[in-house]
Parts: sequence; C-alpha cells; structure tokens
Amino acid sequence: HEVARNIRRLQPDQQVLFCTGDLSTATLGELLSSGLANGFMPKGNSAMAELTKGVFEAIEKYRREISTFSEPELMQTQIAAALAEFQLVGWSENLNAVGRQIRKFRMVHQPIIILGESGTGKELVAQALANGNKKFIAINCAKYDGKEQFLESELFGVVKGAYTGADKDRPGLFETASGGVIFLDEIHRLPISAQHALLRALETGKIRRLGDNQEREIKTNFRLITAAHSDINQRRERGDFVPDLYYRIAVLRM
Repeated sequence: HEVARNIRRLQPDQQVLFCTGDLSTATLGELLSSGLANGFMPKGNSAMAELTKGVFEAIEKYRREISTFSEPELMQTQIAAALAEFQLVGWSENLNAVGRQIRKFRMVHQPIIILGESGTGKELVAQALANGNKKFIAINCAKYDGKEQFLESELFGVVKGAYTGADKDRPGLFETASGGVIFLDEIHRLPISAQHALLRALETGKIRRLGDNQEREIKTNFRLITAAHSDINQRRERGDFVPDLYYRIAVLRM
C-alpha cells in the first residue's frame, strides 16, 4: 500500500494494478475506495493471460485520460510540426487524429474515402495522402452537373464521334495518370453510368473510352482517393450511388 501511495503522490494520473492473492470484497473495496488501485490481477501462472490483458487495458486507459488534458509542450510541438508538413493549420484532438491517420494511410495503395462537409480541407488531406506523388490530379465531380458526358470523357477518355464536339480520340485521366493518384471530390455526384464504369476499372484494372463500340480495353494503374459528404450512405440507400462501388472506394475511411 505504501508503494501505491507514493506513486499516487508523485504521479497522480499513473495507472496502478495490484497483483494479489486476497481477492476478498473487503480488500478490493478498500483499495478502490481509497483510490490506490485502478485494477486487480490474481497471483499464479494461470493468471498470465489476465495479467497481459490488465496491463494493456491500463495503458489504453492512461492514453485516453492523458489525452483529455493539455498535451505536454514537446508533444504539442511534434504534432504541430507533423500537421504543418501536411499544410494543416490548427490545434484540436480531431485534427490531431487526422494527422495520425494520414501518417498511417499515406503508404497504403488501397482506395480511401474522406468524409466531410464542403470547405473542411478534404483536398489538402488527399494531397497529404498522395505522399508526394507528382502525378496528383484532382477533379470535382459537382462542377460537371448537367454535363455527364464531358465528365466521363474527362475520366475515361473518348473516341471520335462519341458525341457532338468529340472530333478526335482522346485519352482520359485514368489512362494518363497511370502510376499516379486521382482525387475525385464530391464523388457522390458522379453519374450512375460513370459509377458502373469506375467500379469495373477498380475490379479489372482496365478502362474503356467513351463511345468505343469495339470495346477495346486499356490497362491502367492508379491510386484512387475520393471525398464525399457524409450523406453518401443515404444516397446509397436511395439507389443514387452504386453499393458495390461504395465498398470498393471505402476500403479505408477518414
């Protein structure tokens, strides 16, 4: 008990676990009510699994509790520097969590979806996730409202005569950006026909140019990062967004 009291005096927020053979209600109640113990573990080799579990639970509890207080000055400086690297300015637990996720996901090739309202910096996050790839192309799908053919031709390419004004064959971004990163902002505004074409591209690694009646396939390899409003799930439920595509683009979520 004396050791626990000294620990509490020197470092009040430290987690203290008692390993004891006396698990009586009176003993445990006394330790808990005095504030000396955060948890208990029985003695004996058979309790090793419980020991490990208790230690990790105590570590996690300490991590959660310490994060509710102000970060130590050194830790604040380190996190601020990491956020500045991604051109993200500010200080909050949510922003810190974004920084940690970026560090975790930026080396992964799987599709990532960033959820949030307009103006929350989703493109900045996408650029950070691109990890310095020089082939970073951003497209805002909402800017093509009422011009679905132009958006599809921009993404997938077009063959001459596919629509009025298509006077020559032209490659799309999925083709020219092979080996790079494509960021589709407001992907929930992508037309249904383009959604099905994108799904096929993600499944097969191949695309077809708009209007190609010969159905020639072009191999491509790009990393896809998307962004959408948080109501994309409601659109999926209404049938405005292809469910299989959602699961393909939302392998990782932020």
